[in-house]
Amino acid sequence: MVKKLSLFLAATFVWSWGFWGWMILNGQIAGYRTSYSHLPGLLGPLFGALVVSLVCDGPEGLGRYLKALIRLPKYPLRSLGLVMVPALIALIVTSQFGYRPSLSRVLIYPGIPTGLSPLTSVLVVYILNGLGEEAGWRGYLLPELARRFGTMTAIWIIVIIWLVWHAPLFWINASMIHMGPPMILGWAIGLMCGAFVLTHVYVLSGQSVLVVALWHIVYNYSVATPAVTGLIAMYVSMAIMVWGLLLAIWWTIGQPPRIART
Repeated sequence: MVKKLSLFLAATFVWSWGFWGWMILNGQIAGYRTSYSHLPGLLGPLFGALVVSLVCDGPEGLGRYLKALIRLPKYPLRSLGLVMVPALIALIVTSQFGYRPSLSRVLIYPGIPTGLSPLTSVLVVYILNGLGEEAGWRGYLLPELARRFGTMTAIWIIVIIWLVWHAPLFWINASMIHMGPPMILGWAIGLMCGAFVLTHVYVLSGQSVLVVALWHIVYNYSVATPAVTGLIAMYVSMAIMVWGLLLAIWWTIGQPPRIART
């Protein structure tokens, strides 16, 4: 397990921090409709999972991982409902403010260059941001750690790794550069809660990475575009944080979900 975790972390951080470090050295900032993008660096967890699956488990292990990666949801309707939760919360919040965001503003995603069609833009975000992260964090690391340490310990280990992994983005992501200590603390708590919510979605979908990746980007579209900034994004984030905190409490005092090995 130590060898697998070390190799996964090495491959993941080399890919992500290597790309983001290059951006930092060149003074590149990624934001809305900029010519620079941090999104390719988000493929690090997927790259790490592919490397460790092949090196440690051979072609058979790699094939097993890829098969699990494209697993369709066991409960399609429930999975669709889960995926829509962040967007529905955002719609409820915006309606309370008497605000109707245009679809064109919702689809302006940080790190996506201009000139892409809406469908292409969403597909790029899904592959780089959704699958790039979730294929590693939930699709590979969570089942491996849960098998060895149990679900709750696995989640907390991933939270720590996830926090550290994001660090270079505070120098290259336009929306994160100006965060002060209170905002960074709130962001860290939100990420922690998000780890519990994403685990919940992963379990309820029948351990479908495709669904978790979709939930991940729907949430990001609901809080990180020009259409949902400020108080709206804060309220949406807080609702998801409450969800995550309730799960953390529930699983701590009760029985956490069982994660099957992929």
